Amino acid sequence: MALGNSFEDGQAGGQDLLKLFADLGYTESPPPASRDRVASVVQELWSRSSTGEPHPAVVGFFSEVMPESLFHGNILCLWGLEQMLSDQDQVAPVCNIAPGSGLFAFAEWTGESDGDAWCYDIEHEVIRCIPVSCGYEDADQTRLSSYGVFPYFQHLAGYLRIEAADRGWFSNE
Repeated sequence: MALGNSFEDGQAGGQDLLKLFADLGYTESPPPASRDRVASVVQELWSRSSTGEPHPAVVGFFSEVMPESLFHGNILCLWGLEQMLSDQDQVAPVCNIAPGSGLFAFAEWTGESDGDAWCYDIEHEVIRCIPVSCGYEDADQTRLSSYGVFPYFQHLAGYLRIEAADRGWFSNE
């Protein structure tokens, strides 16, 4: 399967993440927010640090998985659209990163890396995890401190699946 940055590719990454949640025992994920609402929120976040249009894959991914409010899915806590906007308004995604940094958080780890934020980096077009203790006001320094950097949402879902398996979180193990 070829990976890319189309809306459908983002949806595929979202479906992979939902499958992971189901395999971890979450059979009832909250319904995602409406596609129009997702597109509106992503456009708002994008406009704070970029003059371009949001990448279709970002809208596709969030259209599949992002609820209006918080969802705690064992390995990952999805913040929901309301918290994404609220945290960005309050100098988010983590610590003291300015809203214009091009980084916006959409989820956080649970478990041993509890609180580290999964962010989308508009400038570099990647998903990256930023440690909760990062605390740099300089976005470039924050990027240097990040880990788990992926160009595609399918890679994120695959990485989380491997982490869940390594932790023995699947019921059939």
